[in-house]
Amino acid sequence: MSIPESPVSPPQDANIAAIAAAIALSVAGYAFYTALPMLIVAVAHARNFTDQQIGWLSSAELAGMLIGSIAAPIAIGSRLFRTCGFVSLGVLSAGLVGSLVDAGFLASVAIRLLSGCGGGFAYSIAVSYVSLSRRPIRYFGIMNAIAIFVAAAQDYVTPELIARHGLAGGLVPALAMVATALLLLPAMRIEALAPTGQEPAKKGARLAGKAWVFLAAVAVCQIAPGAFWTYVERLAQMGGVDRGTIAVTLTSGLLVSGVVCLGAERVCAWIGTHKAMIAVLALLCATMASNVLLGETVFVIRYLLFSCCWNLLIVFQLSGASELDATGRLAAMVPAAQNVGVFLGPIAGASILMHGSTVAVMLSILFAPLMVGLLIMCGVHWHSTIASRRSKPVN
Repeated sequence: MSIPESPVSPPQDANIAAIAAAIALSVAGYAFYTALPMLIVAVAHARNFTDQQIGWLSSAELAGMLIGSIAAPIAIGSRLFRTCGFVSLGVLSAGLVGSLVDAGFLASVAIRLLSGCGGGFAYSIAVSYVSLSRRPIRYFGIMNAIAIFVAAAQDYVTPELIARHGLAGGLVPALAMVATALLLLPAMRIEALAPTGQEPAKKGARLAGKAWVFLAAVAVCQIAPGAFWTYVERLAQMGGVDRGTIAVTLTSGLLVSGVVCLGAERVCAWIGTHKAMIAVLALLCATMASNVLLGETVFVIRYLLFSCCWNLLIVFQLSGASELDATGRLAAMVPAAQNVGVFLGPIAGASILMHGSTVAVMLSILFAPLMVGLLIMCGVHWHSTIASRRSKPVN
């Protein structure tokens, strides 16, 4: 007896307009965060905030992104992707415009929280949508690559816009991304997705224990990168790197990592997603441990390596979630787990700085949670390998 197809399964092939809309929504979701080091410093200069307050402002932005990301499983259940997309862009726009308000520290924290909520929700909706497609690994790689290329352009023009027009000028690229997403969003229909052949997520369905361990590892692995991204400009200034070199390095790192992400699907097909993830985590550990070394050359090499590894890690985490859970629920929860780690990173960094540490030493100390995440991922890979071998029939 055949089982009737669920009415919520996407029946049609994916089309370019639908994927473009999802990519535009994901790019808009990270419109502020991609230029976070420069924009947060611009806010701090305009309001006379300290280095510790910069960390808390960044954490507020990331906390909002976490809150927004939690809505992703709801979107998968309701299939209201366009409606959720419009809501997310509205909240994000309010946060971006609110950044121009001459407010005190607590009010600025609230504005960053609002902006983060809209951005996190927008990105998670895009990930949820793509996770239901027939080739999510391919689309995750393309999505991240395009987001990186746009971010590279944003990082290149933002310093000049801030220098000429202040914080208002720096926010122009972010607002342009939101406008683009609004124009493309009507094409993001559930009917435009390719059939996945997967069991649709059901209300009340539970994830396996290994999936929750994987999510915990995802969060732990993002603590150090979150702190590094927040304080990367301060770290460069400590090494005597001028602003022009910093801007060029940030842009170059993003461009290189974008090209690398385009090959993520081939890497996963070659050595496997989990092995690729473990290799990238090992390189990230070495990168974080080197933060005590200062200087222009060291900074450029370290940032290029960091950018490639971090962006590949994001793609591999999403891809790994798709392999561990065929319903798309786990992939939808990965952005929330990633944002937990990235949110905790600046808090951990600010807490260490409060005890008299320098930025360089603080970032090197955060090598520890990254190593813990690496060990957990090794355990998940080992468990999956053993389970796969046991499931094979014996001749």
